Amino acid sequence: MAASNMTAKNESEKMDVKRKNSKIIKLKKDSVSESDEESEDDFFDREKIKKKFMSAWMNVKYGFNVQISKPSFNDQNPVWLLGRCYHIKNTDTEDDGRVVKDEHKVLSLDQFFEDFSSLVWLTYRKKFETLAKSNLTSDGGWGCMLRSGQMLLANAILIHMLREGWRTSQRATSYEKNYIYRMIVRFFNDEDSDHSPFSLHELVRVGEASGKKPGDWYGPNSVAHTISHTVNNTSHPTLETLRVYVAQDCTVYKEDVIKACTHCKNCFNPACQDKFWRSLLILVPVRLGSESLNPIYIPCLKALLALDCCVGIIGGRPKHSLYFVGFQGDKLIHLDPHYLQDKVDMSTRDFPVDSFHCQYPKKMSFEKMDPSCAIGFYCRTRADFENFCQEAKQVSPPPKQRIEYPMFIFDEGSNPSNVDFDFVDNSITQGIATVTLNTASNSGQEKDKKKLKKLLKLKRKSKSKEGVGEEGTEEETVEEYVLVD
Repeated sequence: MAASNMTAKNESEKMDVKRKNSKIIKLKKDSVSESDEESEDDFFDREKIKKKFMSAWMNVKYGFNVQISKPSFNDQNPVWLLGRCYHIKNTDTEDDGRVVKDEHKVLSLDQFFEDFSSLVWLTYRKKFETLAKSNLTSDGGWGCMLRSGQMLLANAILIHMLREGWRTSQRATSYEKNYIYRMIVRFFNDEDSDHSPFSLHELVRVGEASGKKPGDWYGPNSVAHTISHTVNNTSHPTLETLRVYVAQDCTVYKEDVIKACTHCKNCFNPACQDKFWRSLLILVPVRLGSESLNPIYIPCLKALLALDCCVGIIGGRPKHSLYFVGFQGDKLIHLDPHYLQDKVDMSTRDFPVDSFHCQYPKKMSFEKMDPSCAIGFYCRTRADFENFCQEAKQVSPPPKQRIEYPMFIFDEGSNPSNVDFDFVDNSITQGIATVTLNTASNSGQEKDKKKLKKLLKLKRKSKSKEGVGEEGTEEETVEEYVLVD
């Protein structure tokens, strides 16, 4: 009897639980709102899932790619950083007691690390406002070449506005220098603003004119022309005294340079144009080999990086863009943009700047360098430009070669062709002077290509892919031609 009562009681409790559960389920169903249904639909949206997955993947892949300890430097060879020499054994006097001039002084390694950490370091960013005509809020995985170009430009502007030898430690002692420094850093902030004329958003907008879309990869030549167009057309008043010139067909046309540096953007008074010289950033796109770097050009690269006017090289290793700033022995010293960081809010005066500087450099063998690159030089005055021409003429030809094939040349006149060279990539491949034409250019440029081929008497040699690329991607296909006498 007791057992039957217990069984009946258990059955009753089970029924009560079922009724309660059914009520809870009904209440939950009744409480589902229209917005909840929409959020559920959003959860299963393919594009949003893909975007979240890619964001997580970029965080894992590039979130920890940073040097955390000092690299080793040997005590046998000097270290070069953008034209300045450093050595473990440094002194202010020669062996005979003579005082060393400042321009010939060898600095210490401690000074090297201070100078290196003062360079502007621009990396992948995330959580910035959406790029135009896309849903991209990060450049992780595709923007490394643009970041390398930004770094070269940023450090050239630092020299232009704060002079050579500037260090971040000077911000504490000079309000004016700190203000200018922060203004320069904001030039490159990831925002669509007049305060940031060289932001990723602006560079991508300029790239659209040549057929690039947000998320597309850029080559060194493409970045050089994008930088040139952006700087030369900016309306920012503090940059009125700076011009950018891109060498065409491996040639610096001196007459074109002089026109660029003496021509006012908004003034056509000949007296004004003759009186003033605007500072100049020269970018020289070159290709120093076919599939890999031709080793005969390594001494040339070292000599160019040791020039006072050199502001670095936009390049990298295959499928990995880097910004080269110096060398020691057979190792290049570089800043790596492959580190994903959050966008910095620069709406306040004292916004944080630590993420724009790298404390410890990375090194890479010259032999691993991709042959496609763009070399930068800054000339403050006309005398600096003439001095650069003389020095570069001496060091650009590879040494100990039977036939002289310089990395680039100088011409006293102007470019004889009216062809838009934005689609031209210049190169010297295995000792043979060549010109490569990007076949991915706009169809409207085909007539110009035919005109250029006829003008330069080009004979087709081959079709190939430009080497430096971004994580499994390639630059546009190029046609290679040999110059014919």
